[in-house]
Amino acid sequence: NVLFLIWLVSDFFRLPEMVRKLNASVGVGDITYLYADDVMECGESLSNAETALYIAFGLEVLSAVSGYIKNADKAGALQGIGIILVICLAVGLYFLARAIRSTDLLSNAAIAGVFSTISALIIVFIGFGLFKPSVFALCVSCVCMLVYLIYRLLISKELYDCSGEKDYLRAFYVIAATEMITLVLAILGSQLLVLVSTIGQVVAAVLNVSAVHGTREVTASKGGYGLAHLAYHVRQMNGREF
Repeated sequence: NVLFLIWLVSDFFRLPEMVRKLNASVGVGDITYLYADDVMECGESLSNAETALYIAFGLEVLSAVSGYIKNADKAGALQGIGIILVICLAVGLYFLARAIRSTDLLSNAAIAGVFSTISALIIVFIGFGLFKPSVFALCVSCVCMLVYLIYRLLISKELYDCSGEKDYLRAFYVIAATEMITLVLAILGSQLLVLVSTIGQVVAAVLNVSAVHGTREVTASKGGYGLAHLAYHVRQMNGREF
């Protein structure tokens, strides 16, 4: 798994150059991907993505509810599946990016993952009383949460645009609400922190599974899912019913 993850990270950085060389070799212009058999390659990538994402979201649910299992050995085993969850999610997003021919999806996911981890650790430390909440810690957590939600929005919007599945956006709304509520509960020192976080994770995972299950066909991404186009995507989302 570690070697496979290294290979994925290597491809992540080499992909743009590989695409440019491939396009130049066949005499085409600026195209994100070019498949020998476009329909077959896209279908295979989508199928691989679905398998990996099903496993990842299933493990996310198990990880979320592990705190409520009374058997200490079983709870400890489930809490140790985090690295497998991350690997499966990375593999799923990799193949999904190939299916929709996106160079934005992986970079947005990497940034979102880093800032989500930092924000979650601060909230957990405060929630369990490992250190007292301070203005600095709360400010860092808020900034990290904001950056995470921005990039998570871009990810969800791109997946929705390419698949037409509204559950990608619904999952984002659940995640955003959960992040904000848990931050407030951490500041207040409420014992509801873990319960709210667990419910939010489970609901978001179920919505994501529904979205992946409903994604039977995808279209090529048109690009433009960076910070420079954030306002445009927010305006597109406003006024729509999800």
